[in-house]
Amino acid sequence: MVGIIGAAALTSALFVGVPAGAFASEPAGSGIESCSGQWSEVSVSDSASPAYEAFPNEGGTWQYGANPVKMWSNYWHANKCHGSSVYTNTNKSVSIDTAAGHWSYAQLWGYDSSARYYYRIC
Repeated sequence: MVGIIGAAALTSALFVGVPAGAFASEPAGSGIESCSGQWSEVSVSDSASPAYEAFPNEGGTWQYGANPVKMWSNYWHANKCHGSSVYTNTNKSVSIDTAAGHWSYAQLWGYDSSARYYYRIC
């Protein structure tokens, strides 16, 4: 079951440029509803820095963002299965469930200001 990580579950000071309440559940129909972990989502505004690094309460390091060439969401966790994804209104990239100690990678080529970025713990 996919859960929701609310703003209260995350330390907002760890998310540079991310507005409070910017977290939501993974979109329906993503093909990963059976994942037992949780997802977190943010949108990067055009006026903010295009890349972010966050340190979620669940542990690990989440890097996400966009530039004129690509959009990405990469997540690393030392001791838990994990993954990441990037969604636009017309496309998506979902990483495989990634073993502890390795980076998960999700990337889309191009730029879309509607992009949404996620990480998950399996």
